[in-house]
Amino acid sequence: MALGNTYQNNKNQMWEASYYSRLRIKNPKDNLALGFTFWKGTLKVSISSLSKDYHTNDNNSDLAYIHLSPTKARLLANLVQTVIEQKSDNIFGVDTGIGEVHGFIAIGREQGNPFLLIAKVNPDGTFESSHRFNFNMNYNYSLKVHDIKNLKCQKEYDNELELQQLYDILADYARFSSGAIGASVYDIGRYEAAKMSNMVRKIAEKTGAIEFKSNDNSFFNSNSVSDVSDNVTKSRYQSINDLDDELG
Repeated sequence: MALGNTYQNNKNQMWEASYYSRLRIKNPKDNLALGFTFWKGTLKVSISSLSKDYHTNDNNSDLAYIHLSPTKARLLANLVQTVIEQKSDNIFGVDTGIGEVHGFIAIGREQGNPFLLIAKVNPDGTFESSHRFNFNMNYNYSLKVHDIKNLKCQKEYDNELELQQLYDILADYARFSSGAIGASVYDIGRYEAAKMSNMVRKIAEKTGAIEFKSNDNSFFNSNSVSDVSDNVTKSRYQSINDLDDELG
């Protein structure tokens, strides 16, 4: 069963959406793609076929995938940086999970060509499953212009670009998972959020969804003094947050 199905089907738990990264590293030669999804506090790294629909919640569309915590993502980011700098045929990896079968992701080079492997490892150290993604060589390029008037150019390939992109998403996820970015954005936008909340409240009051209730605890606001209109029911909603909680 795909990770997340049980959680999302449990009506007593809050459903959490998947957020798909725009970054997708493609290898047309092997007909494979390396994709990234954010879900329930983890970063999912997946290898999928280019012929399959990537934007789906069904992990069956993936040939291999692994969910990384912020700590594991930071560890892997450091290893990717090592592979970029050393350019030797060393292979590094991290494992994930708490059950008998562990997730495993490795990054390294073979004859100088970088690759990534995602696998599931049995308790005896054998692979239950594994799939490899080869990064492109002599594929991504910029142009060195020798004659701008006649547009005479020369391709200059960047064979470390995809490794750098992988490093960036791993490091960014690990760093931003602290909540600092979200908190600062919310803090800067607090006035706009307050205006929206007040507007929704006014609409709700006009439609009778909620009714303003004073915090005045004086004698004339107590239960000992009857209301002018006995058929008006006071709302239990004291704020827009209360209404959000009621609506689920």
